[in-house]
Amino acid sequence: MPQFDTVYPYLSYVTAAGDEIVLSCREYTKWWECYGRVGFAAPPLKNITQEYADGAMDTLAIEIAPRKLTVQMVINGETSLKRDRVLADIANRLIQIGHKRDWGRLRIQKTDGSFSMIDCAYIGGMETMSQTLPRVQLFSLNFYSGKGYFYDDTTDTYSFDIYQSAGLLHFGTSFHFSSATHFLSAGMNFTREISIEGFRAYPVITVTGPADDIRFENVNTGRIIEFDPLFFLLTGESVTIDTNPFKRSVTITRADGSTENGFNWLTENSNLDWFLEMGANEVVYRNINNNSVTTCALEYHQRRLSA
Repeated sequence: MPQFDTVYPYLSYVTAAGDEIVLSCREYTKWWECYGRVGFAAPPLKNITQEYADGAMDTLAIEIAPRKLTVQMVINGETSLKRDRVLADIANRLIQIGHKRDWGRLRIQKTDGSFSMIDCAYIGGMETMSQTLPRVQLFSLNFYSGKGYFYDDTTDTYSFDIYQSAGLLHFGTSFHFSSATHFLSAGMNFTREISIEGFRAYPVITVTGPADDIRFENVNTGRIIEFDPLFFLLTGESVTIDTNPFKRSVTITRADGSTENGFNWLTENSNLDWFLEMGANEVVYRNINNNSVTTCALEYHQRRLSA
């Protein structure tokens, strides 16, 4: 008779509709996940090669390929009827069909207590199981992830604290300014180091005005997000830049709460495939109109190659 084992503390699948199906946890002793996970350690890789006229081959790139994940399950029912009811409930809630952009995600608790997610869809496994014992059923659940990355359940935030951290100038009590003296706002280009532990992170960047001549550059990757010099934000206005694949957008929110698409304000040098790499990233942020209410924040999930 299979025995309950807490090697995997928690595993669930959250459907596109937000229904969380608990597949295994310490409190559940009637069904749980067994040893035998497949596809959780590392993603498959895809080689892009070029064959030349003389027959020589060259590797041009290596990319993360979609991955398949398999978990092994057991149900130990008090009766055959109760076992079959659990199976039917899992199948009815897990199976999704049709056309969707967001299918759902596996939610996995790691040994350190933190949670990791991977976007995926259930693609089979239960249809091949055979009944061998009256009250016990062993079966597999297969999932397919087109993106191939795990990511942290929680978000990290990095804020450019520009105005508050600006140094103060002291000219003495008898210093006088001439009529030709002009002051700029607090700063133009600000270089900061943003370090991440994961493989990659695609941030959602929000700038709250006033702001003028906005520009972001990750020196490590050479990728730039830059707005037309004519674009500006007034106090109470903001722009949100989402760099996540399949969600990339630029949204301007005006002071009255109305929103508009800001793609047309980006320069031709801009690339919304803008990300933070593992380790230290040198990020340069430009804004020539900062004051005490101006803010700039990057919010992101750290992506990882394994659970």
